[in-house]
Amino acid sequence: MVRTYKRRTTRGNIPVEVFQRAAQAVRKEKISMRKAATRYGVNFMTLNSYIRKRSAAGNSNNVFTVCYTLHRKVFTKDQEEELAAYVAHSAKLYYGLTTSDLRKLAYEYAIANNITISEVWKSSSMASRDWLCGFLKRQSVDRKTGCHQSCSCNSFQPMFSFFIF
Repeated sequence: MVRTYKRRTTRGNIPVEVFQRAAQAVRKEKISMRKAATRYGVNFMTLNSYIRKRSAAGNSNNVFTVCYTLHRKVFTKDQEEELAAYVAHSAKLYYGLTTSDLRKLAYEYAIANNITISEVWKSSSMASRDWLCGFLKRQSVDRKTGCHQSCSCNSFQPMFSFFIF
């Protein structure tokens, strides 16, 4: 799996609203699909695919994917931030979490929140290494100390000075 992919083109970044307006122009203004695609600057076949999906669904309010979609993420942004905050908090209290502890924690967090997870997670009862690498990059968690980089994990000396009599 490519972990450092950088997009080089803007191809496929057309908002859904543009497809909705083009489909509405085809339906209400009775113009051809090719003219609507040219007018709104979208690919003809992609517009054709969008219109077929909309007509097959009828009046349901399903969300349609148009063009390229992002890969499926396990946690939402808020859930990942909550998990990163817990990692930082545990690093301040203890010596941080190991990577296997963090992977097990992510698995248990997903199970507790009824999130659909892959079979790899289920068979090993922990998150995958790819998820861990992505999480560490997205949340800027320090790999060595197991804590958020904004916290000062290496400043344990002042904490122990309270216990010296």
